[in-house]
Amino acid sequence: MDLYLLQKLNQIKETQDENLDPIEIGYEYKVVRNFYTTTFLDNLSGGFSDVSLFEKTVKEEESNGWELLRKIDNNRLKFKRKLNTPFPPYPNINPYRTTINYNVNKNVWLISLALLIVVFVFAFFLYLYS
Repeated sequence: MDLYLLQKLNQIKETQDENLDPIEIGYEYKVVRNFYTTTFLDNLSGGFSDVSLFEKTVKEEESNGWELLRKIDNNRLKFKRKLNTPFPPYPNINPYRTTINYNVNKNVWLISLALLIVVFVFAFFLYLYS
């Protein structure tokens, strides 16, 4: 039984080696994810459904030699680049980044901070007059 499984595994490895696409050899791949959204609806539709965000991300990655391979979904983009492609001397972004975070709505932080201040003031007056 073990000999049969070993032969099967070797057969699968041989067929995989024969089916390697020569175009894919010499490339590296990465997936860029967008975890940050501006509204609740963006959580449903995804960050890259916004065309300006999508184009900005693709342009930034292309400036480092990455080529858009496909859009996996509204939160993930897959890129590839040749292994011997040089990076620019002083890139604006990390060439190997896998997440982006420039889609955070600052108003959410301000509203949260204001709400927190109101709660503390209310608690202070409750303590003061009790």
